[in-house]
Amino acid sequence: MSAGGLTLRRMAAADLDAVFTLEQASYPRPWTRRSFDFELNDNPAALLWAAEVETGQIAGYCVAWRLDDELHIANFTVAPSRRRQGVGRSLLAQALAEAAGLGLRSAFLEVRRGNLAAQGLYQQFGFRQVGLRPRFYSDGEDAVLMQLAHLPQGVQAEDPT
Repeated sequence: MSAGGLTLRRMAAADLDAVFTLEQASYPRPWTRRSFDFELNDNPAALLWAAEVETGQIAGYCVAWRLDDELHIANFTVAPSRRRQGVGRSLLAQALAEAAGLGLRSAFLEVRRGNLAAQGLYQQFGFRQVGLRPRFYSDGEDAVLMQLAHLPQGVQAEDPT
């Protein structure tokens, strides 16, 4: 899907360097490059999307897992310079629409307790807090467990390839 200079597509091997660089710039304890490589090439349950701007730069990405009839969003990142510009909203909408198109019924994720901006975005899509995971992150911060109980069925995602 392409809109407003933003292209949403499946992540490709050629994106790994840019994704890993963005991951390192975004988190104090980032995923390893090997983790992304595993998700892209060896995890049959993984669904990965990239948000690319007109310049060819990766502005965000989403790594999710298909677990039975649920989508688990495992890593969702928007470049700091691209936040509050609709990148995260577009990326999340694409992931949820494609999950619904695959017949998945719900979605869940963990988000840092202190990341109120991300929690607000997820709430706008209908996610609700369903739990708390104490000291979930390696730095000791709690995670808020959020769930979107019902994905809209019959929604067809555009092919992000």
